Amino acid sequence: MAKLSEWELWAIASKFDADFGGEAAIHAAFKADAMLERNDRLACNYRLNPPAGPRCSCRRALAWPAPPMCNLYRMTSTADEMKKLFGEFEGSRSNIPSYDAIYPDQEAPVLTATGGRHTLANMTWGVPGWKEGMRPITNVRNLTSNFWKYMLVDPQHRYLVPVTAFCEWTGEKGSKKKVWFGLKDEPLFSFAGLWRETQTGPRMAFLICEPNSLVVPVHPKAMPVILKPDDYGGWLSGDYDDAVSLAKPFDADAMEILE
Repeated sequence: MAKLSEWELWAIASKFDADFGGEAAIHAAFKADAMLERNDRLACNYRLNPPAGPRCSCRRALAWPAPPMCNLYRMTSTADEMKKLFGEFEGSRSNIPSYDAIYPDQEAPVLTATGGRHTLANMTWGVPGWKEGMRPITNVRNLTSNFWKYMLVDPQHRYLVPVTAFCEWTGEKGSKKKVWFGLKDEPLFSFAGLWRETQTGPRMAFLICEPNSLVVPVHPKAMPVILKPDDYGGWLSGDYDDAVSLAKPFDADAMEILE
């Protein structure tokens, strides 16, 4: 089996850092996972036994499988409950199905805004990447990336993600369990999302940020960006700087572990 030299491995790592910046770890993990799915022995070797060297983001991604990051949530509220929080919206349905478990590549309800009016729609979770063969991207963290920035700059590409709970995973591989988070006084809340049109219809992703003190023991890498109701308008219609300023951890004291 061919084996890369340490110099070649770090050249690849440097290219990932140059191409993807803050998202290098994610894309390195995606690439390694795709190779593992093809039973590529070289990927298996370097995924499990990375050489010693500088602790760059790509080495961390190759060394440990990327955990499920904010990739499961629920939306079990009714249309009437949504209207109480978000106000009236077009596309209104008297009966919205209960979404007990929403995973990537599944459709989910979202609220977009055009001309000051909210519209209820369904979008598929996961935005296609910029290279063929990439997995759809579900979480947005590098807000300076050109791939996401054009969506952030245009308020029409922002939307609200109605949520009743979100899940992070804890435990060792083979014995992981789900931990569900929600808000103490609000059974329904919203993530900050971005979307774009694709050949298969509208696709979405939502913003993530540093975890707060409640989430960090379970998932120390990230948590979804949860918007306060007073910030819905700023997210949907504010300028780029206003939108980016909302990408911050939610108050841990206002949250709780549901199960």
